[in-house]
Amino acid sequence: MPTNAKRGNLFLLKLGTTFDSVTFSTVAALRATSLTLNKAVVDITNKDSSGWQEVLPGGGVKSASISAGGVYSNDASQALMISAFNATTHWVGQIVDEDGAIWSGDWNIDSLAFSGDANGEQTFELSMSSAGSLTYTTV
Repeated sequence: MPTNAKRGNLFLLKLGTTFDSVTFSTVAALRATSLTLNKAVVDITNKDSSGWQEVLPGGGVKSASISAGGVYSNDASQALMISAFNATTHWVGQIVDEDGAIWSGDWNIDSLAFSGDANGEQTFELSMSSAGSLTYTTV
C-alpha cells in the first residue's frame, strides 16, 4: 500500500458563506467529491506537420469543474448550496485536500439535483464550473 496515499473523506468542498465571502462552510454529508482540471489545446497541424499533430505553445483555455454528491441532510451548509445555486452571481468556493492544499476561485453552479428511492435516503448531486482563474495554495 502506498504510504503517501490520501484519504478521500478529507477531500472537501467548501462554499463561501456569501457570494464574495472569505469565510467558508464545508458542504456536509458528501459521499464523493471530484475536481477536474482542463486545458484545451489550439491545434496548428498543417500539411507540413509530417502526419503528427502540432499544438500552439501557451495556447488554449484552462477551466475546472467540480462534481459532488451525498446524502441530503437539510444542514445549514446544504441550504447555502441551494442559495449559491439560486444566486445571480458567481459563488466563491474551494476544494481542500488532506494536506491543506486549496484550489480556490469563483464558480458557477451548473446543476443541482435531488433524488430519493422509496426505500432509501434522499441524495443530491452538484456540478460546478470555474468562472475565472483559480488559485492553488499549499501549506
